[in-house]
Amino acid sequence: GSGTGGFWACTGNCGIDNARWGYSGDRNAFARYNSGWHDVHQTVAVASNTTYRLTGYVRTSSNSDNGFVGVRTTGGSVLAEAHYTSVGPWTRFVVTVNSGPRTSLVVFAGVWTDHGDIWVQLDDFSLTAV
Repeated sequence: GSGTGGFWACTGNCGIDNARWGYSGDRNAFARYNSGWHDVHQTVAVASNTTYRLTGYVRTSSNSDNGFVGVRTTGGSVLAEAHYTSVGPWTRFVVTVNSGPRTSLVVFAGVWTDHGDIWVQLDDFSLTAV
């Protein structure tokens, strides 16, 4: 995956797959569990009052029914997100957000895992000014 400075962090059970299933290259991030919210996220420095486009690739287990890719504040409030359910092959998501007065945003992708063993993989995330 890619980011503009910073490192990926986890909420819940997640990590990095090495030398396996990435969309491009040999690594991708994942979140997987059987209850609750799990995501992979990264805090990114941004310019205030600027519109950004988040792009990233996601795929999921077939029983995934409630996942989100998006941008939130460092305090946890969602600013913009795209909802997904079951995504078989790698699928590109695009979310547009304005930073407002903020100078950092949190990019995230995650899934509610309340219906059995559910996983999501993500790769090639990028946040760029438009």
